[in-house]
Amino acid sequence: MPKRKRPSLSIGCVYYYVADMERAVRFYTRVLGLPLVVRYDDFWAEVDAGSTRIGLHPTDGGKRVKPGGGGGTVSFYVDDVKALMRKLKKAGATVAMIAESERGPMALVHDPDGNWLHFSEFDPAWVKQAKYPLPKRRK
Repeated sequence: MPKRKRPSLSIGCVYYYVADMERAVRFYTRVLGLPLVVRYDDFWAEVDAGSTRIGLHPTDGGKRVKPGGGGGTVSFYVDDVKALMRKLKKAGATVAMIAESERGPMALVHDPDGNWLHFSEFDPAWVKQAKYPLPKRRK
């Protein structure tokens, strides 16, 4: 396998628009259990999601976010999707879908503003066969 080039850019964070900063911070820290890195009143917040950060940006005037958020989707790689979904449901998260695929189980969760969070549990045999380079976890 050829040596991979080092990327010329590095993601600082991925961010979502939120209508209610307090509710969003509570969801990401208490329901998902992600550590709060920084919060500037109701103007900006970031949580640590392991390989990157998730930023929370207020909408103009507290307007509701369109379902799906109209932006990107954060995707988490986890060890046990079904166990995590049980835990998240118990904590109050809205689990929109759990599905099986050749790559392993996957799930979609909506945050309180309708932004999607994607969770994948990759089957080790598929990772090996597909030569899929999973991101390294931070220590």
